[in-house]
Amino acid sequence: MKLSMLTTIIIIITFSSSHSFAICENNIDNTKTYYINGMFTTVDDYFANKSIISELLDNYFPDQGFSKHVYGSHNNKNEKLLYQAAEVARQKIEDNVQHAKEVLISFLNNETSNINSDAELDVLKSYLQDISRIYKITLSESDTLSAENEIIDLLNTCSRVILITHSQGNFYGNAIYTNLYANYKNVRGYSIAKFPMLGMMQIASPVQVPGGSIAQLHPDMIGHLTNDNDLIMKAVRETLGAVESNFSSSITIKDLSGHSLNTSYLTPPEQSSEIAGQIDRIRLRMIPYPMQHQNSISSSAFASLGHSTINKLLDLKFTDGSVYRYSDVSDIEFLSFISSASLGLYFNENIKNIYQYSKIH
Repeated sequence: MKLSMLTTIIIIITFSSSHSFAICENNIDNTKTYYINGMFTTVDDYFANKSIISELLDNYFPDQGFSKHVYGSHNNKNEKLLYQAAEVARQKIEDNVQHAKEVLISFLNNETSNINSDAELDVLKSYLQDISRIYKITLSESDTLSAENEIIDLLNTCSRVILITHSQGNFYGNAIYTNLYANYKNVRGYSIAKFPMLGMMQIASPVQVPGGSIAQLHPDMIGHLTNDNDLIMKAVRETLGAVESNFSSSITIKDLSGHSLNTSYLTPPEQSSEIAGQIDRIRLRMIPYPMQHQNSISSSAFASLGHSTINKLLDLKFTDGSVYRYSDVSDIEFLSFISSASLGLYFNENIKNIYQYSKIH
């Protein structure tokens, strides 16, 4: 039977009230993205960047389960934090440091194309040293907590969630990511540390370890790209210490700093292709929560079952309450199984002792 015919059958079965009900696990092959911007990104730039991210995802992943909407919350709301950073800048300007006024005002306004000399970089390095303490404070700010709650809402849908973080936003990203992997359990009570469904793509990262300690446990859930000609990140590395650049990039006249999310990372075909490739790798290697609640069925052997097209996994809940996960079960095999006249007979002849399995509940 052709796949298209099987697909039609399974659609009918899936939406039949006697076989299925719409619940969280039906979303495990969908992917949602959450953008966390840099510390001084303006509201206009924030929305522009979200739009560019949406275009990138649409170009590289049409009809692959990515939400058309890029989620996020502009994290530049804390006036006290901005005041502290601006006060440090004001003091340096009053000290008459060479190029300080132009460099720091540009940086605070997210305009970095004119920062391209050693003297200007020295000013920025000194400034970054002075606000390193402020960066640490941001990890407990209300904006960070608000973003974390919004990400939890996305995770509660059982969808795959990928954070896309840029520049200073990577500090927020690392803090949120680490906290969620330490504490989050989904609506069924399954730990995300055991079933990693949260990833992060860090762009122009000033952190020392993208993903923090969690990167050692789930390295496949982390992506990172920093241009070797990104002067802002060069200053951060030499001042605060940060992950090394990992992408050879050509200088563009539109952004001599090499740091703009739009101009130097999301728009150039080489960078955008690499970023998309890493995002794809992250989502494909996520491990879905137990999916047995996807479909309730009428069977003497099974209570319910579920399947992931992305991971080729079949979860079966037997009538005794145990749940087993079978690996490398193709879409065709799953559709044939669920549309068979006897699920028990089909299981015994085509799945049992053929596919590798493990008990997950």
